[in-house]
Amino acid sequence: MLLHNIKQSIRGMLKHKVFTLLNLIGFAVGFAVCIIIMLFAYQEYSVNAFIPNSDKVYRLVDDEHKATLIDYSIVPQLKSDYPELKEVVSLFHFSTEVNTLHLKSVKNNNSLWVHKVVSTNDDFFTLMGLKILASKTAKPFADINSLVIPQSTALKMFGTLDVLDEYVEFMGQKLTISAVVEDLSIHSTIGSDVYCNEENKALATAGSDGAKGRFYIGDIYVSLIEDADINDVLLKMNADFPENQSNTKTVSAQPVRDIYFAEPIDPLNSYRRGNKSLVWVFMTIALFTVVMAVFNYVNFTISQQMAALKSAGVRITHGATRGQIRNYYITNVTLAVSVAFVLALMMSLLLMPLSSKLLAMTLDPHWFLEVKFMALLFLLWLVVIVVCSILPIGFMSRLSVQHLFGKTTLKSRKHPLKMVMTLAQLSVSIMLVVGLITIHKQLQYVKTANVGFEKEHLVKLNLPRGFNKRDVLRDAISRLPFVDNLGYTSNGPGGGPSGGYLDPFSEDKVRIRTITIDENFIETFGMKLIHGDTIKKGELTKYCYISEAAYKHLNNDFEGKKSCGLLIKGVLNDLNINSLHSEIVPIVYDTYNSYSALNVKLKKGNVRQQLQDIEKVWAEVTDDAMFNYSFYEDYYKSLYQKEDRQAQAIALFAIIAFMITCLGLLSQVLQNTQNRIKEIGIRKINGASIKEVILLLNREFVWSVVFAFVVATPIAYYAMRKWLENFAYKTTLSWWIFALAGLLALTVALLTVSWQSWKAASKNPVEALRYE
Repeated sequence: MLLHNIKQSIRGMLKHKVFTLLNLIGFAVGFAVCIIIMLFAYQEYSVNAFIPNSDKVYRLVDDEHKATLIDYSIVPQLKSDYPELKEVVSLFHFSTEVNTLHLKSVKNNNSLWVHKVVSTNDDFFTLMGLKILASKTAKPFADINSLVIPQSTALKMFGTLDVLDEYVEFMGQKLTISAVVEDLSIHSTIGSDVYCNEENKALATAGSDGAKGRFYIGDIYVSLIEDADINDVLLKMNADFPENQSNTKTVSAQPVRDIYFAEPIDPLNSYRRGNKSLVWVFMTIALFTVVMAVFNYVNFTISQQMAALKSAGVRITHGATRGQIRNYYITNVTLAVSVAFVLALMMSLLLMPLSSKLLAMTLDPHWFLEVKFMALLFLLWLVVIVVCSILPIGFMSRLSVQHLFGKTTLKSRKHPLKMVMTLAQLSVSIMLVVGLITIHKQLQYVKTANVGFEKEHLVKLNLPRGFNKRDVLRDAISRLPFVDNLGYTSNGPGGGPSGGYLDPFSEDKVRIRTITIDENFIETFGMKLIHGDTIKKGELTKYCYISEAAYKHLNNDFEGKKSCGLLIKGVLNDLNINSLHSEIVPIVYDTYNSYSALNVKLKKGNVRQQLQDIEKVWAEVTDDAMFNYSFYEDYYKSLYQKEDRQAQAIALFAIIAFMITCLGLLSQVLQNTQNRIKEIGIRKINGASIKEVILLLNREFVWSVVFAFVVATPIAYYAMRKWLENFAYKTTLSWWIFALAGLLALTVALLTVSWQSWKAASKNPVEALRYE
């Protein structure tokens, strides 16, 4: 019986070739979009899942100070005092988009610019489940002057993993490579080109509490033994938390798998972050795309109900039961969905490289073999079959024998379910257009927003470690005719994080970011002095500036106050160091004589030639040190590079979803004109013009778009307003966005249906009525 049903289903598909093709295209494309987005979302939600027993791994958070960077001298005490803790790891993760750290081999002068550095201890590699590929000793770090590098760094620098005991220069230190480990998973919130031993204080990150002096900070991760409960451990830990210099008294625990999508807690952290709201936008598009493909199929089934009724009547005449008819419909749906699903899987695999580029992440086809992902795909396939089967079967079960034998007629084009589904498709299309325009408008807003300084034509030259000819270099470059201004900085936008507390003696410990500047900073960066006086060259290492955000934390009064051990002399306008997803961080501009970059403001001109001239001067002064530069404009563009690409992907997927709606509209108008061909013939014989017939056929769709616009507008407004809440600084939801979306939907709908309406209206009415 199953084979018979399959044969009959294939015959039915071949009989209605156009509708079958439209449905298969809609299903296949809809499934392909859904599968790609499912893979994207699955990988996003799997970040840090590679960590062994990741559900038992947490990061400690100092809730009182809203910080994760804690004095890590307490790690040994945590290990000894709490047996429920399997591993206790401290780490500081440093990441930058520009080249600021240089790793150089002493032996053969091989070198590499590194962007990601982790300062940690031996237990880190156990916690992360990283294999030790080569090691001098039982533990990865042989001593405080040892360095551990991942496999990729070893191959890039040396072309081999046989690099133990190689001496390298890094951050002004001469270090020995003591171990090579496998690379961290790309699905991790941290990444590392090198691992430093946190015991080497010259490479560690220091803080200061003002009273007790310097201490060293890092994130503290803990993993629990099998039967331990994190709430019980925290209760015990917070009852008598170890004394420490970061003044952490109580902590909470953040699951390691929550870090990726969580709001950044500490301004000094540079973890890789995800955008949950954007992932949900993709998932919503995936859902809408599949739903619209399903609606297309069901609409076609309802449109074909008269032919289906006659077919069912014939089957009953030949002895078929209602159960057998139901089985036939289920087989028909299963065959169509399965063929489309196989086509979609093939399309997904073929389009994987393009999808990876669009989504700004590496989509791994091996995830298709994951049991959980396979279960999700099976569930998608099954749900679509069930939904597509229930509606026609439910419709058939409510009909009488007279209906089945064609003795009672039905007006299929007025079927309420069909009208509701068409309305839903058009509403979703309008919402997608509103979302697409809003996302594009917001990204343009953040990319062109004022970041607080004049970043155009401002180039950053990274200084060699220990460089001591700063005055000579500055004077030589300043004499170039195209140089407008220049000044030294450390830890500026795109550089390494540095910070502490605004007022370490205050009870209200406000976390700050610090940037080291010289006397030319204001002119070079085009900053504005809001309050106070400028710092002269002879006043360096005595005074500092603070930002407006820091000024507010001092109750708008800085007179006689200090920060970072320097007397505050003025207030500068706020500076956006990070993306506009986050609030502006309070900044202290210290003037300690320690710089990592020379910033050069260029006049308008031939940038390539200007850089070549600067490089010549650089080579003469620095004895041919590596010339490494970056533009601040490029850094700020990089902050939104991933979202920019994903916005393009959203646009593409939204267009595909819109096209599926158009396929549904085309299918409907084809069926509509086919069902009304005799009516059209009679109207034309009675004097109706082609224009009147087209208006008659299009009127239903125009009203559908109008009603869809009324339904979609408030939903789209609410959804986009919630999405914009993810940005600290956002664009406005203008009225023209909704008007444009509605007009676009109406235009596309009319273009889709008018062509077929014109063909139907232009036919000779005699052809339709010759047998009447």
